[in-house]
Amino acid sequence: MKKILAILLLCLSAGAFGQHTINYHYNKAGQRIERVVPTIVIPPDTTNQDVSTDIFKEEVNALKFTIYPTPTEGMLTVNVDDLPQTIMTSRISIYNLSGVLLLEQKNVKRTNPIDITNLPTGMYVLVIIINHNTTSFKILKK
Repeated sequence: MKKILAILLLCLSAGAFGQHTINYHYNKAGQRIERVVPTIVIPPDTTNQDVSTDIFKEEVNALKFTIYPTPTEGMLTVNVDDLPQTIMTSRISIYNLSGVLLLEQKNVKRTNPIDITNLPTGMYVLVIIINHNTTSFKILKK
């Protein structure tokens, strides 16, 4: 009985400490611009003393993107501010909600017109990859 109680107590305490609340911040267009993950830091020389909570911020958009018009009827423009001088890899891709690649444009420039007039009305995911950094946006086609 003591073994069962000890295992139950261990499982409950591990479940309580293993959970984190992740906060997302969005801009007015509904695109995620930041993810905040609280992490618990326990110094190596302490066991059950004060535990501090630090905030880890992950910037989703290291570059500034402007995507318009959203929703669109067919022509979409993606502007990239402060584009790095040296670009190893860059592409803009559009996927349907099932994850199927529908359109891909390589060699991202500061202004990138994208024609999606041949795609049916619906929701799509626009993925931008610049120097192995990836960010994604929701696109609605009317």
